[in-house]
Amino acid sequence: MTTPNSLPSPVESSTPAWHAQLPPPVRTMWEEVCRALESHSFTLVAQGARTLIERVSTDRTGSADGTFAASLKALENEGYIGRRQKHQLQLVVEAGNAAAHRSFDLNQKEARLVHHLTENLLRSAYMPEEQVDALRTQIPPRRPGGRR
Repeated sequence: MTTPNSLPSPVESSTPAWHAQLPPPVRTMWEEVCRALESHSFTLVAQGARTLIERVSTDRTGSADGTFAASLKALENEGYIGRRQKHQLQLVVEAGNAAAHRSFDLNQKEARLVHHLTENLLRSAYMPEEQVDALRTQIPPRRPGGRR
């Protein structure tokens, strides 16, 4: 049960305001991952997140050589993710592989972590630059002398 003080709210977390702007193959898979989480299908969360990483990489970098390592490297090389996020997403891929091929059953806490790490990828790869630029124009300049 969500209380008024729970952050982030489950609805906000599973449906970013900009998710409608995601390309259809990415948006569809993201919605399926969210539905899997909501229905406690935690194995499917991991498998879907793994697939989603590949779809994002293909969409953003054109990398489609078939390995997750190459997909993550391409995302890192093109600046969509950093080194730390790459390591986190490698864990998501490994969880998805284990769920698909080694009967790994995630619990709710693990599935939520996979979901959050995957959502972070979507934010870094698809956050509309217009939103970032709009904020940039609203920030007042520093005062002379380096004062904050």
